[in-house]
Amino acid sequence: MNATENISDILTNLLPPNLSDSILPAITNTREFNYFLTLWSKMQKNNRNAAYGYDLFAGYYFFKIALRLPREEDARDYYQFALEYYGRFLKSANQDKDSRYFIQWQMGLIQDRLDGDWKEVKSLLLKASKTHAGRGEAMLYIIKHYVGLQDWDMAYKFSLPARKRYHGKQPVNCQWFTDPELYDWKILNLHASICFHMGNVTEAESVLGGVRPCM
Repeated sequence: MNATENISDILTNLLPPNLSDSILPAITNTREFNYFLTLWSKMQKNNRNAAYGYDLFAGYYFFKIALRLPREEDARDYYQFALEYYGRFLKSANQDKDSRYFIQWQMGLIQDRLDGDWKEVKSLLLKASKTHAGRGEAMLYIIKHYVGLQDWDMAYKFSLPARKRYHGKQPVNCQWFTDPELYDWKILNLHASICFHMGNVTEAESVLGGVRPCM
C-alpha cells in the first residue's frame, strides 16, 4: 500500500465522507500530515465528543487546498470554507490555548489573503498573541506587514517589545506548528534590520552584538 492509499484509509476512518474526499487531494506532505494527525489525535483523546476536532481538520486542509490553487478567484471559496470551519471550532469547548492560538493566527493569515481590512487582520493576530503570550508567530506576521510597507516606525513599535518577549524564549509545551528559528534568531535579526533602516545603526549593532544586520 502506498502513502496516498494509507492516508486515504486514515481519513475515511477518522472523518465524515464529505470531508475525507475533499481533504485528500490537499495532503501532499506525508511528514506534515503525520505531525498534524498526531496533534489532532491527542486533542481528540481529551474530548468525549466524537465529532470534536473535525472543524479544525477541515479548516486546516481547506486552507491548504486554497494555497495550492493557481487562480486566486478559485481559492477564495476555500479560504472562506477554512474560516467557517475554524470559526466553528473556536466555539467548541475544552480547547487548549496552544491550538486556539494556532487557529486565530491562521485565521488572520487567511483574512489577509482575502484582502481583508488590515485592522481586522491585525485584530485577529493580536487576539492570538493575547491567547498565548509566549508564542510570537502572529506578531512576526504583523511586523513583516509593516516592513513590507516600509513603515519603519510601526514596524519598530511592534518589533521592540517582540524582541524582548520572544528572543531566546522558546515557548513551553507548545506543539501547534511553532517556529523555533523565530525565537532563536528571526525576531532579533528582523528588529536589527528595522533599526538599521530607521538610521539607528548603533542600536542595530548593539542588538546583534556588533554584527551588521542581515538584509
